[in-house]
Amino acid sequence: MRAYVWLTLYGLTGMFLLGCVGGGTSQTSTLNFGTGEADRKTEQLFSGFETNGNNLRAGFVIDTDSPVITSYSGQTALRNFLAKQPPLSEFIQLADQTDYVSGAWINGGESAAPLLDNNMDSLASGKYFLWGYSTENLPVNKAFGYDMQANWRCTGCQNAVGSGTGRLVLDIANSQAQFSLDSPDFKLSTSLIFTQKNQLQYKLGSNAEITIDGRQLAIQELAIRGGIFGPDGQNAGLLFGVKDERAHLTGLAIGHQP
Repeated sequence: MRAYVWLTLYGLTGMFLLGCVGGGTSQTSTLNFGTGEADRKTEQLFSGFETNGNNLRAGFVIDTDSPVITSYSGQTALRNFLAKQPPLSEFIQLADQTDYVSGAWINGGESAAPLLDNNMDSLASGKYFLWGYSTENLPVNKAFGYDMQANWRCTGCQNAVGSGTGRLVLDIANSQAQFSLDSPDFKLSTSLIFTQKNQLQYKLGSNAEITIDGRQLAIQELAIRGGIFGPDGQNAGLLFGVKDERAHLTGLAIGHQP
């Protein structure tokens, strides 16, 4: 049975990146936009978040055609990205908007398919988009763990769309974390490392166990990237992509402290 976590699509008054294996691509502003539609999109994207106005705005994107994750830091970079995307009304929000992070699916076609449509083949091409206010400083004397909710799409799997739950546990003293997801269709377990601005990513050579439809993957490509969000690390968000000879899966996971 397919599991879906398609939650309410907001009118987007309020709305989870590792590049190739072991790395990431960061986008900085390359275009100069004045005030306009892209600026309005950026403001709408963060409308409804609880913020103190000083947190770094960050975004991560993964396309379903390749497990490569791109990061965007700051409002200008996010604005440039949004300027090339469909209207926010066509984003499909995939998780409850938590205090400081949210995620959506952006259809690669002309428009998004209706929510709760059981035929999801039309959504096979597109991208996952994760955004929020990055944590600048994590308290070193506090243990952090997050309950994660995940959504994914898979080519070569029994079910093209899936969802599941997981756990992210931070080991701040050693600058690493443990990330796991579990469902009947897809299981993942791996360690992550901290990078700049409290971002997390998979490190090439780290142990990773991934199972799709009960079959353990002979991983050809693996990307996981995201970070911790909110002034006190209230939320976490990750994008992930994995590929072997038979299957290609991409998705996002968003979590909060229990």
